[in-house]
Amino acid sequence: IELEIQVEIMLEVYTGKKSIFGIIYAYIFDSIAKSKLYGREIAKKSLLKAIELAEKDHIVMCFVELAPHILPLLESIKNESAYVKCLIPKCKEYNQIYLKRYCNLEKIELTPREIEIMKLVYHGYKQSEISDKLNIALVTVKKHIASVYCKLNVRNKTIAINQLKEKGII
Repeated sequence: IELEIQVEIMLEVYTGKKSIFGIIYAYIFDSIAKSKLYGREIAKKSLLKAIELAEKDHIVMCFVELAPHILPLLESIKNESAYVKCLIPKCKEYNQIYLKRYCNLEKIELTPREIEIMKLVYHGYKQSEISDKLNIALVTVKKHIASVYCKLNVRNKTIAINQLKEKGII
């Protein structure tokens, strides 16, 4: 929602200054926000506006550097624009570099037991209930949870759960 609001401001400012890059970025950001909020179909409209503007001047980097966020959208509209077919290979190349360099740094190595316990925490089980359910000591449950917090570099379960959900672990 915040990104969607920022897009409105960006479009107002950059349209007034006639900044093509600013406008293209605004539409790309709008497509990212709309994809998360309303779904792919609505997001496509904004991305197609950005593509239409970029195609005239063969602007590529705006899309490439945001590839991790827009590649699925680009793939879904590749038959609607010839320019998208040119963008996709460049975006895929950058995306591979991004995944290798940055995503692996954030990769979390949890044990199967830690994942099992955190899933139960996510589902609202108390530590004592987890202990009973898994037939392990309460202190063991606490140690597993503390280990997860340490690996995630967090201090509470809400943040831990949110990070694990974002990473698709739970």
